[in-house]
Amino acid sequence: MQSSIARMPLELYPFRYRDTPTGKWVRARYVAELHEIAARYKEWEITGAPEIRQGGDARHFNPLRSEPAVLKPALAGNVEHAPEITDGERWPVLLFLRRYVTYCARRGRFAQAGAAAMLWRELLTIVAPHSRRALAFISLRDRCLGVVRFGGGPAGRARPYSQGS
Repeated sequence: MQSSIARMPLELYPFRYRDTPTGKWVRARYVAELHEIAARYKEWEITGAPEIRQGGDARHFNPLRSEPAVLKPALAGNVEHAPEITDGERWPVLLFLRRYVTYCARRGRFAQAGAAAMLWRELLTIVAPHSRRALAFISLRDRCLGVVRFGGGPAGRARPYSQGS
């Protein structure tokens, strides 16, 4: 008898109820069976069609259940090679990393700022090392930040530009 009851479908209704202290109608943030709603609230009404769910052991969440949840196997194709990033994806990532470096540096999180800066440099050079867009982006960044390169190459020192010198 227990097994036939457990397999009956559940009808869970969205509803609203009257809040006792304020007297206002409040939409419930969950769905419930009719007898559960009637047992808990004095004034209530159904606001939509019921959700029909299959009954059984999966009715409620139980963190202590004996059998583990079945996980889908990982796709084998993603493990074999490194993911590729397109130009359309690269620009927002570079923008985020640049702003994140500034955010971390201003708050004294120098380890995170250094790691983000290394990732920014790696992403910029690995994806498109000789791209005109990448070089234009670097020069635009330097002009916006007021940085002048000394030493004639990408390994040159960067110093802040000042009007007096």
